[in-house]
Amino acid sequence: RLPPVRLRRAVMCLDGNAVEGLQEDSKTIVCDYLVIGAGASGMAFVDALLASTTDATVALVDCNGQPGGHWIDAYSFVSLHEPAVWYGVPSTVLNTTEMAPDKLANKADILKYYKRVVNDVFVPSGRVHVLFDCRFQDGAVQNICTGEKIQIDVCRSVVDTSYGKIQVPSKRAPPFHIAAGVQVVPLNDITQIDMRQYQTYVVVGAGKSSMDAITCMLGNGIKAEQVVWVRPRESWITPRDMMDSQQYPLFVKGTLEALVEAETVDDAFKLMESRGLRYRIDQSTTPMLHKGATLTMQELVQLRKVTDVITGKGRIRSIERDRIIFEHDERLMDAASTLYIDCAAYAFENSETSQTVFSPAQVTLQCLGGSYCLDAARTAMVESLEDLSDEQKNLLCQSLPYLSPSTPEEWMYFQYDSLKGFNTWAKHPQLSEWLNTCRLNHFAHVPESVKSVHASSLEHLRDQFISKMESGWEGLLNNRPA
Repeated sequence: RLPPVRLRRAVMCLDGNAVEGLQEDSKTIVCDYLVIGAGASGMAFVDALLASTTDATVALVDCNGQPGGHWIDAYSFVSLHEPAVWYGVPSTVLNTTEMAPDKLANKADILKYYKRVVNDVFVPSGRVHVLFDCRFQDGAVQNICTGEKIQIDVCRSVVDTSYGKIQVPSKRAPPFHIAAGVQVVPLNDITQIDMRQYQTYVVVGAGKSSMDAITCMLGNGIKAEQVVWVRPRESWITPRDMMDSQQYPLFVKGTLEALVEAETVDDAFKLMESRGLRYRIDQSTTPMLHKGATLTMQELVQLRKVTDVITGKGRIRSIERDRIIFEHDERLMDAASTLYIDCAAYAFENSETSQTVFSPAQVTLQCLGGSYCLDAARTAMVESLEDLSDEQKNLLCQSLPYLSPSTPEEWMYFQYDSLKGFNTWAKHPQLSEWLNTCRLNHFAHVPESVKSVHASSLEHLRDQFISKMESGWEGLLNNRPA
């Protein structure tokens, strides 16, 4: 290992706050880790690495002018799907220490938070070189604005945060043909235009972005009768109402009980729904998707007010001036009075190639079964265990084949792999102790008095579900993609 070189601190301005940057006369940075990407996973990895090591140095590179990743390009009214207390980096609280379904964080909160982490945690450590507005290529970082290049010598590993490719509607072209004269906007734009000039609003997409768009419109004077919702397939929805410190163990316990009791995958979701553990917008249609969207019952009631729903016709192929052309049908529309709102992006794009988390001189951050923030922090903790080989580290950080499960069957694989992974960590005292107290871990915010009531039954149910899957239930493990 080469000794890290400590550069004299240089400061550049980030919205009035000082963060570390390059000296004008610096030609080389020598660091232990080069982390490419200052989004949620990159920030969590660096934060956990600083806390779990005493001397590791990091160069954190991002093409944006600030930390935050996809949040920078997200729509202004977006908020977390889950309590803010679970999100961010291990060292720093986001907004509140209270675990509650209404204690969320919005885009502005999150971007401000990540700037605070850089200024209050990374820079004072003296071990992080933060390089914004920069790209890394061929061993060098180039400043996008000035063209200046600086060499990066990495002593240990390059950390790639881009494996889970996040799609943001405003950053890609709509996935269908648009005829001249048709008005199509990403949902980012609906707060910036005069919505009253249209008679009809066609929301394209079935995921959480489309739900947010409709909720925003209904809250700003658009009537439910004016909205047409294109939902190619229905999705199961997770109730956020139970995400508080008292009810959350009951939610997990009830979910596991349904999985253990059910005869089929469909039965499992119907059992969960009957016990208030899953929602669906259209109760007459069996959902074919489960993508992790969360809603409160109040939000669900609002969305059900939109009754003009186009479903079962396949994806949109083309929007013409007088009609929408689907894979299996058409729908007449008047372009002159209609605004189309594109919400059809995937949250995560599953990679076509598998990749281990740890390989020689590289760490590829991936989904391990928790949130992306928690999984990145877990990866940093394992990386800090210097006596382990890459093979041993990969046994503790087995990546899941689905970055974002889409179908009920994929969700079952996800639960199985996730539970197996956490069971592996439970056998490692140092990692288990860290995980139990990490603020990104949901159960870390459940009072001990509540956890103790459910601990033994939850452990038994986890083991039962794992055994059920491994005994061939529904042939799921035999038929799963490689």
